[in-house]
Amino acid sequence: NDPSWSISAEWFAYLFVFPISWYLLKRRFGAAKYVILGYAILAFWLVLTGFGLENPLPRVSCEFIAGSMFFGAFWHGGSFTGLCQRFATIICVALLGIMAFAARGPLANSAIILLIPLVFVGLTSEQSLISKALCLAPILWLGRVSYALYMSHRLADKFLKIGLPAQPY
Repeated sequence: NDPSWSISAEWFAYLFVFPISWYLLKRRFGAAKYVILGYAILAFWLVLTGFGLENPLPRVSCEFIAGSMFFGAFWHGGSFTGLCQRFATIICVALLGIMAFAARGPLANSAIILLIPLVFVGLTSEQSLISKALCLAPILWLGRVSYALYMSHRLADKFLKIGLPAQPY
């Protein structure tokens, strides 16, 4: 099952990376320092991937710690959180535009990775248009079933390819 790699990477993060994040969050740096640290970790990860080091463990480690740092920034509030919440819809539209129309490559991928934390912090308020849309019952249902779909879609794909004739599909 191809997606199963993520389960071991997630366990690695919970067991070995979480203590690092916990230590950093207990330091109570303040929102600005958490943002800087979060983006520094993401930049480090982008440099690693630029050198072709696409191992799941550094990836999940950097993502987990950076996510924790952006949570720290949200937790301390301030202007970063307020700006992200105020412009959440615009940030999401920019992200979707880059994903839909930008040519794939290091620059577009970097822009996507650097915008994602702004989206997550922005969605912590239910005041934006995008936040309200994500609270609709069908979207919430999709969120509940998404992990099961993620874990089983490859198996279903293989069974369909075996069981159905390829020509009409």
